[in-house]
Amino acid sequence: MTNYNESLGIIIKNLRTKKGLTQKTLAEGICSKEYIYLLEKGKRIPSAYILELLSLKLNENLTSYLMNTKDPVFCKELLFKN
Repeated sequence: MTNYNESLGIIIKNLRTKKGLTQKTLAEGICSKEYIYLLEKGKRIPSAYILELLSLKLNENLTSYLMNTKDPVFCKELLFKN
């Protein structure tokens, strides 16, 4: 069973590849390519700000994926992370 970090990473990776973006292209103006790699591997959890920027670049509401989770504490921690 995957944890929520991994699930979010899988979602980001799937959306990125579906839209034909490289990790470098997705990261431009937001963060490093390495950070995208770590997100996709479930090794990092993005702040609400980074999540919003990625949402805009992917043209998807990544927060909506989190709202469907059964763990509201995880969502709150993620969305209000500094």
